[in-house]
Amino acid sequence: MGAYGQSKLANILFTRELSQRLSSTPIHVYAVHPGIVHTELLRHHDTFLYKSFYCLFAKNALQGAQTTIYCAVDEKAENENGLYYS
Repeated sequence: MGAYGQSKLANILFTRELSQRLSSTPIHVYAVHPGIVHTELLRHHDTFLYKSFYCLFAKNALQGAQTTIYCAVDEKAENENGLYYS
């Protein structure tokens, strides 16, 4: 598993542990994966094919924020804790 995958797994494991430690409080935590969101991350990437493929499937910022917004405001998420949302 590459470094990126390991960091994502670490985020999920941290979320699970934090949710257990905060279980006696009203605080809820979630691991959130917004999907592929079009950002300036590839602005210096020279491969045309890669950029073209990326743009076909990438969400805009508003679409990418929907998973995080759901966890913040939806009443169903209020009863859940330590879960992974994608």
